Amino acid sequence: MENSNKLKIYTTLFAIEDFTNKIGGDYVDVTNIIPAGGDAHSFEPTINQMIEIAEGDLFIYSSPKFETYVETILEAVKDHKVETLVASEGIDPYHVEQLDDDSHDHAIEAPH
Repeated sequence: MENSNKLKIYTTLFAIEDFTNKIGGDYVDVTNIIPAGGDAHSFEPTINQMIEIAEGDLFIYSSPKFETYVETILEAVKDHKVETLVASEGIDPYHVEQLDDDSHDHAIEAPH
């Protein structure tokens, strides 16, 4: 099925890209902004990527806690038509136990 009115969607992580493609099928054109093998922790978007996202229909990201560069993108696209979606919204974060220097357990939020 060829659809010339596909929604242009940008994502930040492969899992979100894959999920979006499977749900949207022939109705979406999905681009993951982090290159294959790229590190989501140290990624910085290019000006061209931010322009493309601003011209898109939807930008889906996991969490600003995990993807610290997202704040830069959101600021750049705030006056444009692109919708944004936080994929982790409404999901309780996973907590892990971590020992501090005094061997006390502390639960910390794991952004993954």
